[in-house]
Amino acid sequence: MYKFPVIRHIDDLLEHVAHLTYLAENEKPNGTRVVSYIHTDADSFANEWERECRGITFSKEGHILSRTLHKFFNLGEREAYQINNLDFKKVKAIFPKLDGSMISTYKLEGVVVPKSKNSEESDVALAARAYIQDRSEYIRFCSDMADNGLTPTFEYTSPENRIVLKYEQEDLTLLQIRENVSGKYLDIHELSKGYNITVLDKAYEDATSFEDLCEMLLGMKDIEGVIVLFEDGDMVKIKTEWYVKLHHSVTFKRYRDIARLVLNESLDDFRGLLAIQQYDAIDFDVLDEIERTIHKEISEMRSEIEAKSLEVKEMFTVEGEMDYKSASAYLKKIKTEPHVFAFVLQTIRGKRIDYLDHYRKRILRDRWSLETIPVSK
Repeated sequence: MYKFPVIRHIDDLLEHVAHLTYLAENEKPNGTRVVSYIHTDADSFANEWERECRGITFSKEGHILSRTLHKFFNLGEREAYQINNLDFKKVKAIFPKLDGSMISTYKLEGVVVPKSKNSEESDVALAARAYIQDRSEYIRFCSDMADNGLTPTFEYTSPENRIVLKYEQEDLTLLQIRENVSGKYLDIHELSKGYNITVLDKAYEDATSFEDLCEMLLGMKDIEGVIVLFEDGDMVKIKTEWYVKLHHSVTFKRYRDIARLVLNESLDDFRGLLAIQQYDAIDFDVLDEIERTIHKEISEMRSEIEAKSLEVKEMFTVEGEMDYKSASAYLKKIKTEPHVFAFVLQTIRGKRIDYLDHYRKRILRDRWSLETIPVSK
């Protein structure tokens, strides 16, 4: 029986996760505070507290505002989610998995604010904001949910926001509703009655077991997969082989390919597919080592930038004001590497650095070869 932690204040959460380097608390320009993962590896999300850190949002004073979906896994991805360890009799509902971007909402100073995992200003968050501004029913629904201490989570899909599946028109589909404090998942069809919004329909209600469900999905096309919701609120996802093949995951057998999956946060999908297929040609220990190495290198890079940024701020802050011109001249004088120069200046200006993107564009090709990884023994 999965139990969600009670979270009223950010301190309730930070007490359990503040020591973890793969998670971070960030204060946003509007004063809200977001706790989310920076990167992940095979050991991430080890308990119920960590699994809440996917963009959970608090007010400036630390009170909970928004609690989006907890972290859940692919069928077979972890020991607890092997088919033999799951009870299909405790399945509450099965939903199709949409292929878009997750959006949750909260209310700040009377205004409904859509957000992606980490930002209210990301491209997809701005697209969702524009979408609901033209549709008052969404604003009314999200406002009512917030007034009752609830967080609705949607999937934003559009022809311009294509991942793999092609959607002919823009839409914002209600996926789940959670109680902010308890984390309990509520009935989306019941709570959305009376609102003119798109709500996710149930699917595969005639399945009688996980084996039966996997058999139904076998060979299916034009669908990413399904999300299985249990009575206790935990979930498991099952992706179709067709979808994963379009992501090229099942054919990835080279070091650079696996490294790219890590950077795209898709390695868990790859592991899940291999586990379902009982595919044993790839050494999982090698996958884990690649993942650990990348996250270690990114963590070291971040630490270097943060340390240098702190040093520069202390050197060139005069009467509370930062002398950016002198800071820039100093960095040029000591001949820092180009990315260090740029990242330090961005950091002291309060801008977020996308280390994963930097690694993907500037490091990946030289760091990881196209050599085929070893097979398991």
